Amino acid sequence: MATCTIFFNVLTFTIVNSLSLEGLGFDDNYFVSSVAVHGTRAFLALPRSVCFNTKKSNPTLVEISKAGDRYFYTPGIFDNSRQKVLSHQQWGECDHLQDVISIDMQPQMMTKLWILDKGSKKCPPKVVSFTLIYNTFSESTELSGISGRSLNVIEIDHSEYKDGSRAYIGYAGGILL
Repeated sequence: MATCTIFFNVLTFTIVNSLSLEGLGFDDNYFVSSVAVHGTRAFLALPRSVCFNTKKSNPTLVEISKAGDRYFYTPGIFDNSRQKVLSHQQWGECDHLQDVISIDMQPQMMTKLWILDKGSKKCPPKVVSFTLIYNTFSESTELSGISGRSLNVIEIDHSEYKDGSRAYIGYAGGILL
């Protein structure tokens, strides 16, 4: 008689720390679509095209720093070089971030935050990388011929290739990857 043994793991999650955006100066009109963390730095994607975050002056990507068990978001207090990603979000300026929907961290020697920007009526969608060590934008690729409305997720392949990094982008409009 043969016996069949089934092994399974039950994954359990524990919330170590929760964070209210209201305590950081954001109201409940914001929707966080993506989070990327590196050390004490956390980045949040706040799409301008979702929920009620339609004020074009609102940021679409923010950085929150952690000290101990507390998180801080205080625009204007940190020196400008550290917060360059925050000041590069002018609506209607096509080389700036317009409507960030998804982010992913590439944790290698030159740690990069990869940003999927849906664009706007005036500006095409794009993929942008932000180097955390130097706090500068390092690469930008326009996604011409693609409607930004249907873009929804970016994932970075952390393998190293001769021709650079590979990004996979979910495009719900055409059910494409």
